[in-house]
Amino acid sequence: MSSEPATGAAAPLIELAGVGRAHAGEDGGAPVRGLADVSLAIEAGEFVCVTGPSGSGKSTLLHILGCLDRPTEGQYRVAGEDVVGLDADGLARLRRTTFGFVFQAGHLLPSRSARANVRLASDYVGVRRAEGDRRADELLESLGLQDRAHQRAEDLSGGERQRVAIARAVMNHPKVVLADEPTGAIDSAQSEAVLATLRELATQGHAVVVATHDRTIADAAPRHIELKDGRLVADSGAPAGTLQPAPPALSDGSGPRIWSAFRLAAGAALSALRLRPLLASVVVLGVAVGAGAVVSTLGVAAGAYDESTATFGRLGADEIKVAGGIHVAFAPQDLDPIRQLPNVRNVDLTDYRQLGVRRGDRVAANVGGYGTQGAALPHFQRMAYRVAAGAFLTPDDDAIGARMVVLGDRLRRDLFSDDAKVVGEEVQIAGLPFTIKGVLAPPPVLIRQRGADGVYPVAWLPFSVLRAVVPSREVPGFPSGGASATVWVEDPGRAWETAEAIRDLLIRQRGADAEQALVSPLVDEINAYLGLVRARVAVVGGVAAVTLLVAGFGVMAVMLASVSQRTREIGLRLAVGARPRDVHWQFVGEAAVLAFGGGVGGALLGVATGALVSKVADAPVAYDAWFVPAAVGCAVVVGLVFGILPAR
Repeated sequence: MSSEPATGAAAPLIELAGVGRAHAGEDGGAPVRGLADVSLAIEAGEFVCVTGPSGSGKSTLLHILGCLDRPTEGQYRVAGEDVVGLDADGLARLRRTTFGFVFQAGHLLPSRSARANVRLASDYVGVRRAEGDRRADELLESLGLQDRAHQRAEDLSGGERQRVAIARAVMNHPKVVLADEPTGAIDSAQSEAVLATLRELATQGHAVVVATHDRTIADAAPRHIELKDGRLVADSGAPAGTLQPAPPALSDGSGPRIWSAFRLAAGAALSALRLRPLLASVVVLGVAVGAGAVVSTLGVAAGAYDESTATFGRLGADEIKVAGGIHVAFAPQDLDPIRQLPNVRNVDLTDYRQLGVRRGDRVAANVGGYGTQGAALPHFQRMAYRVAAGAFLTPDDDAIGARMVVLGDRLRRDLFSDDAKVVGEEVQIAGLPFTIKGVLAPPPVLIRQRGADGVYPVAWLPFSVLRAVVPSREVPGFPSGGASATVWVEDPGRAWETAEAIRDLLIRQRGADAEQALVSPLVDEINAYLGLVRARVAVVGGVAAVTLLVAGFGVMAVMLASVSQRTREIGLRLAVGARPRDVHWQFVGEAAVLAFGGGVGGALLGVATGALVSKVADAPVAYDAWFVPAAVGCAVVVGLVFGILPAR
């Protein structure tokens, strides 16, 4: 039987009409009915006890009453509002403003204080934290727990935890308090205290619905409802007399404002991470390694790019290389007609010989010997080499035929120990003594990769001396040992036009054989190599990004494990009025905190690693201002992307 309101009276606080709940059967079997055709009405101020054997549907009824579950049939109204048609946010609003839950085991957040557990219910209705703390303290004091307000929930006794759960249940002035076996896990003395508290709540205007096997509570309740096999088999009916009206709501149920919701999600995220420091540390380390790899590899790549850019800037776009080919040999007088062409500023001849260089018992074979007319330091710097010790050759050295030589870095290492004095020492070339005038610094990375002075040793001699004392040997593509010309132009924008004029001149002078001469402006080579460097920077950055992506999968794995291990906490937050998106953003917030921490740590790690690489590998490293924020930003984005799926 049921208690129905009189005709024309206001709608009951709770009204169920023909409500049923069927659950899907196991392995696709027939549906299992948790409730069937339940109709009843409950008014404000009633104390109702629901009894029945295990599996009779008591918990299912409480879950439907508290909007934690939906009926599959029938109608359910709360204060005249149809509950069945509400969406997830609408149900959350009702849980915030109308219902308070007391679970059998209390279901408190173990690492949080008693006050924080009580205040949890008000967090989701937009109440300011100070106001929430004040009301939580008042409730704890009314329940004799004022001395336990700052105690962690896991340190409370069973009875104390249950009283904290009751305080949380009434935190928002709910119209209905739902208790599922509230005395099932505590002793008889504590049960009496809990029962007294529940009865007091009813006298204050709360509708109290208790599902229990405890005969003490059943006998004390003014109204008794019995379920069996999901059906209502007995209802003693609402007591006669005037009942206390329902208490006013603590808020309108609109939920926390944007900033409060953000603070709530962030606080919940940080609290959850503090509970799992080892797991959080592993994720942060993984993200840090990924972000650090991005910063350090980009730093190394940018260093190589900057050095290469500077190198080719010194090479200059105003040069044209002219190699005669197999049948065209160059002599100094051959350059005069080229000098007369428009846009030509100067022309120099460079010769090449293969040398053998000896110092004591150390011999370097197949040394590349170079000599350039009028080679002076300013020009040579443009060729991307720097003098590390001594000085470079001058036009005077060429004019007087001085037996001077400048060693490349590779040749110096072949002939001398690292700490040996080099400038002023003598070496033997073609059986003749040469004094070392200078030593070149190691060539830039890109020049080294092209082979010059990185793969094989080089030496620079005065042009006249190289031609006079070192025998000429035919080198494929370089008659007369390898002579080639370097042409400087006035206007680099017309370099190709001048190159074509040089080729036409050679053909007129030398005939068809000159068609094989190589006439190439360096501007194209410069652009090609810079493009290659840019591509390498992109590839290296992509490899580093893959490392960060792998770290993102780690974030997702941890968040998935965290969600699966915290279903009770999620259910608790939903029960006290959290909207699904509130829980969603809590887990997204956890992923963001992990990713941000890893990103910042990774940026610092990347800078330190880059410095170490620069020192150990003698590689240039450069950091642009955007590297660190980009790495941190990428880490956060990756963390958020991989945290959204577990959160959903």
